[in-house]
Amino acid sequence: MSIRKKKWKSGGKIRAAWVLDYVDEHGKRRQKTFHTKMEAKSAEAKFRYELSVRRHVDAIDQLTVNGAIELWAKSREGGDLEEATKLSYQSIVKYNILPFIGTRLLNDFYIQDVLRFEDELKNTPYPPDFPSPRKRGRLRSRDAVRRATMVLGAIFATAQLHGKATHNPVYAIPRRKRPYRKTDREKVANKPQVGVDIPTLEEIGLILDHVCGRYWRLIVVVIFSGLRASELRGLRWIDIDFKRGVIQVRQRANFRGRLGPPKSKAGFRTIPVPPYVLQMLSEWKDECSGGSLGLVFPTKRGTVPGYQVIIRCSLRPTMKRAGLMVDKGRVDKNGNKVLSPKYTLHALRHFYASWCINRVEDGGLGLMVKQVQERMGHANIQITMDTYGHLFPIRDEGEALARAERLLRRNKDATRTWRRGG
Repeated sequence: MSIRKKKWKSGGKIRAAWVLDYVDEHGKRRQKTFHTKMEAKSAEAKFRYELSVRRHVDAIDQLTVNGAIELWAKSREGGDLEEATKLSYQSIVKYNILPFIGTRLLNDFYIQDVLRFEDELKNTPYPPDFPSPRKRGRLRSRDAVRRATMVLGAIFATAQLHGKATHNPVYAIPRRKRPYRKTDREKVANKPQVGVDIPTLEEIGLILDHVCGRYWRLIVVVIFSGLRASELRGLRWIDIDFKRGVIQVRQRANFRGRLGPPKSKAGFRTIPVPPYVLQMLSEWKDECSGGSLGLVFPTKRGTVPGYQVIIRCSLRPTMKRAGLMVDKGRVDKNGNKVLSPKYTLHALRHFYASWCINRVEDGGLGLMVKQVQERMGHANIQITMDTYGHLFPIRDEGEALARAERLLRRNKDATRTWRRGG
């Protein structure tokens, strides 16, 4: 690596520049021209460091954010991502990244640019052509900005892995400043609470007394099994063992109605169900035509039902009959208030978890943490504890503390007697 001064004649005048010669990590000779010697020396120090850590990218090989997105998309082809996740990534790239920084060079993008990108994204409303009509013209939420930054970090990481970026400004942000990490207070606030996110025993009684619609049996099953909505939509008759009294989870349906295996290995599980549920399903099997797919809860044509169809046909009417409708601040086209169900289908899954956790004397099953994890199909026990750890009962330790205190005081009195020579 060397710096030399270059002179030439142009327009009758003598002109000069400083040329930096070096060989990159691939053995290819490179030249850079600078106006001053100081600029050349500064570039030399920078290039030496980048070559030492094998992170140097020549200006000719630099990518824009748009080019890095194409590289990132190719690296994810053939992966095991859910189709809904892929569509979500495409939407984030199209509406939250490309319009703002698509033409920026990767190596000219630093931490300050990431923070400016987040501010601009937060203060810019969704465009008129955004897929979700209710979000058009509205400002992006904090969570939307967080997801866009997370995807941007993954794009930089892929470019860096392929030798097209010298640094990752998103990952360079200090941990406490990363926008995609929830604080401890937010984690506590997001835990499902009984009566708010989880129905109480009294409310479950009302729901069971007023279930209605074509898919009312599905609502009963989720209450007593905790299956995910996708698992319920893909449940087959061959997955129900009436002799053993269990439901075996072996497949699920995605948002497009396509059947496939559960999301993870932990999703494959066997769940015992009460006799009442088995009797109900046995009677339904005699009158249900599962079609060629053999589904337990098919549409009238024998196909996989859509999630919104289940909500519209059964969950919403059931909640309305049970008096569990609340005002969430929504209005219709005429300005009238629109009441929404207090609980979602996933909230009934939360109830099943709380039912497994509660003590037997409180009307629950009193299961251990590991058993709850297996029944819920969580990938690891940490997910179970992070979500439902606050629901596990704390045993009364007053008597144990009093007994330990008496023992300590007795030992203390014995020590005093020995010291006095008694």
